[in-house]
Formats: sequence, C-alpha cells, structure tokens
Amino acid sequence: MTLIDTTSKFDFMDRMLKIHDNGKNEAYSIEGLEVLWNYYDEIENVKEFYPAEISSEWTQYNNMEDFRDNYSDAMFYELDDIRDKTIVLIIDDDSFLVSEF
Repeated sequence: MTLIDTTSKFDFMDRMLKIHDNGKNEAYSIEGLEVLWNYYDEIENVKEFYPAEISSEWTQYNNMEDFRDNYSDAMFYELDDIRDKTIVLIIDDDSFLVSEF
C-alpha cells in the first residue's frame, strides 16, 4: 500500500527539504523545488504526490559540468543531448533538474 499526500506548494517544498536533511545536503534549491512544483502542477490537477518517489526520480545540477561529472561515460555536450534521453527542467541560466534515466 502506498500513501498519497494531498498538499500545497509550501507543504510540498517543506516535505522535500525535510527528506533531504532540511536542505543541508543541497540536493534541491528552493528555486529547483518551485520548478518541480510547477511541473507537477501543470501535468496534474490534483496535488497528490509521493515525496520519496519524486525525490529519487529527480536530480538537480548546478551546470553542465556538474552533470558531466556524474555521467562521464556518456556524450553530453548541451541540454538538448540530455533532453533526447529524459526530461530536463530549467531552473535558471545554469542550473537544471533531470529526471533520472
């Protein structure tokens, strides 16, 4: 049995930060969580989410170099190369979220 939470934007962000040691490990920035909230808000009308599932599905990167450090065996030169494999959500000029593939 899986538990579903119905939540607000604030609760979503708070729960995601708590999963990641209240933001101390910097897994997600506040801006990154806002982008994730907006993404799920656009694809679903109901505010139900599985915090642990979302947390394990997405990774935030500070820039392409940060991404390449994790995927050094693959050929990724720009965001479009990543988009060919998975979902990419832009946070700002440099940072982005990637749905794990």
